[in-house]
Parts: sequence; structure tokens; C-alpha cells
Amino acid sequence: MNISLYAFCTILLLLSFYKDKGKTKKALKKSWKAFENILPQFLVVILFVGILFAIMNPEMISRIIGADSGWMGVFLAAIVGAVTLIPGFVAFPTAALLLQGQPS
Repeated sequence: MNISLYAFCTILLLLSFYKDKGKTKKALKKSWKAFENILPQFLVVILFVGILFAIMNPEMISRIIGADSGWMGVFLAAIVGAVTLIPGFVAFPTAALLLQGQPS
């Protein structure tokens, strides 16, 4: 699935580059700047997840924020998410990783 998505995006990028090189280069520069702005937050989240995996086992994390944690788990996850102010596309996969207990 990932390979087909990357291939599709590459084809679209090449098509865009073929149609208008200037606009494509400008869009790539803007996207790189956006990535640079997000990178510090992303690195902090990765560091935080790494520390959590070193300190807690997956069962403990699942008890705290998993399906059986109830409203308290939802509240705790919401507080942590609000404090860290990370984008959703970083937060959701990270939370799934925590619940699966499998560092990548």
C-alpha cells in the first residue's frame, strides 16, 4: 500500500514538474519550509515516546490510555495532547504506536 501511494505521488509530482517547473519548485520549497517548522515538535514527540517505552511496558501504557482506561484515560490523553500542541498527523500515529507497544 505504501509503495503504491509513494509511486502515485511521484507520478503526480513529475506531472506537475512537466506542466510548470516554476510552480512545482515553489511548492516544494514551501513544503520544505513547513516540514522544517514541524520538525522540532516531531522530534520532541519521538523523544517522548522513546522515553515512555524505556520507562513503561506496553501493558502499563494500555492501562493508562487504552480502551479499558475509561474517561480518565481519555481525559489524560486529551490533556497531554493539548499541552504538547502537536499536529494530528503526528499525534494519531504516535498514540497508535504507544497502544501497540511496538517501537519502530
